[in-house]
Amino acid sequence: MQLDTIRSLSISLVHMVLFWIIFVSVNTLLTNAYEQPLYKKQISSFTPFFFPVLVITKHSDTKEPYQAHIVLYEQLDKFLEQNPDHTFLVPEGEEKTLHNQLSKYNASNLSFKATKQADGSQLIEVSQGSDIENRGWYQAFDKSFKAKFYLNKFGSSIHQALILPSLIVSLVLYGLAFYIFKLIWTKKTGDFE
Repeated sequence: MQLDTIRSLSISLVHMVLFWIIFVSVNTLLTNAYEQPLYKKQISSFTPFFFPVLVITKHSDTKEPYQAHIVLYEQLDKFLEQNPDHTFLVPEGEEKTLHNQLSKYNASNLSFKATKQADGSQLIEVSQGSDIENRGWYQAFDKSFKAKFYLNKFGSSIHQALILPSLIVSLVLYGLAFYIFKLIWTKKTGDFE
């Protein structure tokens, strides 16, 4: 009697361990398939639609004459149409004020870093997002920019979103593995509980 209980518990433990191994493996594979690697990618000709760009417009407030906007590339043409007085250059002495403006939207973790170049252009790094890391590096001129690098990586929300698909795929694989094992065991021993 006690031997049957130990055998039953052992089989249950093997099932749980097998399912856990399958689930972790499937979840890891799905997550890696959806995540992009965390390194800067050079931009040759195509600018990604999610590429963040810092655009400065004139502001009606006399204390803050400029307004900072971080705009995704896919929305940039429309934004520039509506704001013809724009510039891609950070006005000298306004960086701190513009950072303070962006910190009002802290839920999106917006930030930028501008480095002045000898030719009057600026190298700008724009960072956007909390759960999705979205960064762009580009050379800015007054009315244009040249995209250089980008980085985009999903955060924890992708892991949460993939739990249910991982569970479903794992259950199917577990059932398949159990069925194959049962067939092999029955063929070898002629007995399966």
